[in-house]
Amino acid sequence: MGVTIRELSPGIGRLTIDGTDFFGVRVSSHTRGVGGQLLDARRETGWIVRGEEVAPWELAGLIECEGRIYAYGPDPDGRSLSSLFDEDKQAALATLVRLGAAYRLLLERKADLSRPRLAGVALLRDGFLFLPRGVLDYLRSSQTERERIDSTELWSHPDLDGESGASFFLALLAYRVLTGELPFKGASEEELHERMRTQVFLPPRYLSPEIAPEVSESVARALASPPRLAELVDDLSRWSRDGFARALSEGERRSIEDVAGRARAKQESGFRVKGYVQRNWRMILVTAAIVLVVGLVGGSIAKNALKPRITVGLSPEAVVRLFYTSINSYDSLAMQDCVVGGAGKSEITEATTLYVTARVREGYEGKSGYLLPEEWRREGYRPLKPGEAVYGITDLSITENANGSFAVSYEKWVPEAPPDADPEAQVVMRIHAAKRVDLVTVKNEGKFWAITSIKNVEQEAVAIPSELSASSSR
Repeated sequence: MGVTIRELSPGIGRLTIDGTDFFGVRVSSHTRGVGGQLLDARRETGWIVRGEEVAPWELAGLIECEGRIYAYGPDPDGRSLSSLFDEDKQAALATLVRLGAAYRLLLERKADLSRPRLAGVALLRDGFLFLPRGVLDYLRSSQTERERIDSTELWSHPDLDGESGASFFLALLAYRVLTGELPFKGASEEELHERMRTQVFLPPRYLSPEIAPEVSESVARALASPPRLAELVDDLSRWSRDGFARALSEGERRSIEDVAGRARAKQESGFRVKGYVQRNWRMILVTAAIVLVVGLVGGSIAKNALKPRITVGLSPEAVVRLFYTSINSYDSLAMQDCVVGGAGKSEITEATTLYVTARVREGYEGKSGYLLPEEWRREGYRPLKPGEAVYGITDLSITENANGSFAVSYEKWVPEAPPDADPEAQVVMRIHAAKRVDLVTVKNEGKFWAITSIKNVEQEAVAIPSELSASSSR
C-alpha cells in the first residue's frame, strides 16, 4: 500500500493512499501503544458546516505513514485554517464572520466540539471542517509541549469553553489577522495561561497604528471578556464591509508607536513582578513589614511616580476604561497611572488588597478563590463553595457628557462574610451586587490625561435569584 503525507499544519495533513486523497490527523508520533483510547476516539464524529447545512464527518481508519500513526477520513478539499492569515485582511475578516456563524450553528445544535484550536478547524472552499474532539485530544496527548503551545495553547483560553471559548478564539484570530501577531506569548504553557488569565496583552492599534481606535478597543474587550458570538460576528461583519483602518499622519504613527513601546515595557515589567511575588510572597510579606517599620514606603512610591505612565497618548475615554477594566485583574499599578490627586483611592486600595490576598491563597492552595461575575454567570450562577467569592465589575458602559466628564455605569459584585462567620474558617460568602453610575472628571496633564475625581451618583441593588442568595449565605 502506497501512502504519502503533505502536512498542512503540525499534525494535520493530506494523506494519499493508493492514489486516493484523505484528510489525516496525526494521533501518535510512533507506532507503539496505540490502543483503546484511540479506538474510542475513532468512534467520535467531526462536522462539516456549509452555510446552514451541517453534515457528519467520520473517520475511515488508521494508517502508518513515515513511522507515525494517522487517523483519516474523507477529504473535503480542506486546508489549514492558518492559511487565512495569507489573505487580504478584509477577506480574512469575512472568513471569520462565516466561522463565527458556523460555531453558532453547531452550538445551537449541541454538537460535541473540541476546545477551540488552530489545528481543530480546516478551511474548505465553501465551509469548515471541525475535527472530532477525541482525535484532537489524542493528538494533543502525543505532542511535545512546544507542539501543544503552537497548535492549541496559543489559540485557546485555558478556562473557557462553549460559546465563550469560541468567542475568545474568534477574537484572537481577529487580533492575528489585524496585527500579524498573537496577543499572548509564553515560553511555557504555564506562563501562557497566566498571561491569558491576567490579560497581559497590548491593544491591537499599538501593533498596527492604522487600526481605528474603536476597532482596537472592541477586539481588546472581546479578549478580556468574550461577548456573545452574535455580537462579535456583527462587529467582524461591519469591519469586513466598511473597513477597520483610518488614515493617520506620520507624526500620529510615531506617537502611537512610542506609547506602545513604553506600554509593552511596563506591561512586561509588571508581569515579571507579579510572577516574582507569586513565587516569593512569604519573603515579600516579611520585607514589606520591615519597610513599613523603617518608613521607606513613601520613597518607593515616589520612585514609582517618576516612571512614564502607560496612559501617555491615550484618549480621555481610554484612560477611564483602563481604570475600570483594571479592577477585574486587581491591577493597582495601571489604576494608579490613570489618576492624579488621590482620585480612586478606595478602588486602588481595594485592588491592592485583593491582589495580595489572592496571591497568598494561590501560594497556599493553588487557586485564589475569586470568580469574576461574568465567569460566575457563564457557570449558571452555581452555588459557591466554601472559600469562593465573586468580585469584579460587568456590563461596563462609558458615556462622555457635554462638559467633558464621563458617566460610567456598571454592575459591581462584592463578597461579604456572614456576620457570625468563624474568621479562621472558610465560609460560603454572601453575594452583593449593585448597579452603579459614577461621574468621572478628567484633566489634561500635558503629556497625558488623568482622572481627577470619581463620584458615585447612583446605586441600585441588583436582584439575585432567591435560591442563589440562600445558597450563598448558608
